[in-house]
Amino acid sequence: MKKPNLYLISNSQPIGWDMYDSAVVVASDEKSAKLIYPSDTYATESEWWKNKYAVWAWCLPEQVEVTLLGKAGNDLKLGEVVCSSFNAG
Repeated sequence: MKKPNLYLISNSQPIGWDMYDSAVVVASDEKSAKLIYPSDTYATESEWWKNKYAVWAWCLPEQVEVTLLGKAGNDLKLGEVVCSSFNAG
């Protein structure tokens, strides 16, 4: 079985208080990484970007910048958020 990748996802929009600026996530490809919400709060919603509260703290998938970091370990699952950066206000 092919190991998933680790990606750094970053918000390309201006960052304010109570917003995520980035996260490290587990995904099979860049497109999938853009669809992962940076916390567990809205992770179960398949289209979290339609939730105004989710978008308030993050950005739309098309505004996410993605950087491949490497391969994920065997203990990590697709869609998992390894860590995230939140600017509390």
